[in-house]
Amino acid sequence: MPDAVLPAGQRALIAEFGTLSEVLAFHDQVKASPLPGQTETVAAARTVLLAFRSHREAVAGAKQVRRMKLRTPRHDHAPQIDVRVHYDGEDLEPLAQHLGTSPEALISWHTSTVWVAAFGGAAPGFAYCVPEELARRRRPASLSCW
Repeated sequence: MPDAVLPAGQRALIAEFGTLSEVLAFHDQVKASPLPGQTETVAAARTVLLAFRSHREAVAGAKQVRRMKLRTPRHDHAPQIDVRVHYDGEDLEPLAQHLGTSPEALISWHTSTVWVAAFGGAAPGFAYCVPEELARRRRPASLSCW
């Protein structure tokens, strides 16, 4: 269940959540089983925008969203994409020092981590990625660290 459901114009609503894992769970649900009249679904870090064909469908959708129980998202249906990376940025050493590790250990962690494209960014084709274990984590909003 979302923390809040707010109107977004006459034919859309925004569902607010406490964690990214809740956003992903809700987004998966409404993509797999769209609400009546739902035409678009856009996930962000803490919200999901749902657009509808009409004002009446948006109002009915808001009522349904308020009663929804979240299911755990399934990420196993998404394709895995390997991205080649060359680690030579001038920020590598300062970041490793900040994290209390070596550049080699940071690179090893980064390359061995499975990343999930959690939601789209402002630039077309840009996705915000999080480590898979963070995308799957379920915790109360009051305990959320992001």
